Amino acid sequence: MEKREEGRKKKNLGLLVLGLVFLFSGINIILLVNKLKPWVGALFFLIGLGIVIYAARPDILEKIFGKKITNKIENKDIKEKENQEKEKKIKDETICEDEGKKEIKKITFLEKVVDKITLGGKAWFIFPIIGICLVVIDIYFNLKVVGETEWGSFDYTVTLLGIVLILYYAIPKKYTREKNFMLTFLSLLCFIIILPIIVSFAFTEKTLGSSVEWYTSELLAKPLAEFVTLLGIPTTAYGEMITFTDINGHPNSLVISLGCSGIYSTMIFVSAFFGYVLTEYQRINFRVGLLLVVGIVTAYVANILRMTIIVFVGYYYGMEALIWTHAHAGEIIFICWIALFWYFMFKYLKPEEEEVTTTNQNEA
Repeated sequence: MEKREEGRKKKNLGLLVLGLVFLFSGINIILLVNKLKPWVGALFFLIGLGIVIYAARPDILEKIFGKKITNKIENKDIKEKENQEKEKKIKDETICEDEGKKEIKKITFLEKVVDKITLGGKAWFIFPIIGICLVVIDIYFNLKVVGETEWGSFDYTVTLLGIVLILYYAIPKKYTREKNFMLTFLSLLCFIIILPIIVSFAFTEKTLGSSVEWYTSELLAKPLAEFVTLLGIPTTAYGEMITFTDINGHPNSLVISLGCSGIYSTMIFVSAFFGYVLTEYQRINFRVGLLLVVGIVTAYVANILRMTIIVFVGYYYGMEALIWTHAHAGEIIFICWIALFWYFMFKYLKPEEEEVTTTNQNEA
């Protein structure tokens, strides 16, 4: 029985990681300049979201297929129980009594924020209004400020956030975690990626790429050139450009643009990480902060590794192979890194769970 439960646990964890890989790959395709169309990214995003919902809430298939799917509660270690009992004494707990039952329910950080914004749900209409305004502002910015009518990558992200806000209170409560994650993830993504671009363009008419030249020059181009040189290929960095001579003696140069800098991928990770933490935890503790730092550092290392592979391919096989690797290696490394990181995060950073204790009022 224990082996069966352990197998079911690993299966659910694997499905959850697979869903997140599809979800974040979809966002990555939408935001980054890629050969694939943005609608392909949206399709990946929806597939990933479906897998995540299935892995997290297998009971939803009862209504779809008419079959009952049970997800047995796993036995917990004594130490985990003791730790959870201590955590229940904090002031953020709410106690609900209903027909002889006393329920102890943890309120996550995001639930507190939503509760304050909507005045405990009384002003629920605020979210649909904000969602509609976001879509209208996005359309106005494209037509009047930028002067483009084509639907761009950032427009998909803003529209997804607007839809989540509009439908937030229409989504059943049993999907609270899922909708809260989407709300936090997309909100942070718009705040740390799209908003700076809009502000920078509106007031200075400069793109975000011109604002991160120092990062691409000092933290990417120079370390990359030194690392590749250390591995045996003489490489020189000039600002955002690196130059090297291939095995046939032909000089080659690469410019690290905004799309190649890894900034978008790192911001996607940070948004997703906080989306998970704020919908599962009451507070950010040391372990959460440490894991965030580890995630950002590994994202940076993965990006350096990606660019190193690109240079090596260009050195041995020429520019055509380099261009092909540049177009595909980033996605492959991003997917592998996302899968590994979230697998270990789900394994070692377990969410704060709700527990219910029952008392019998008839007992004297």
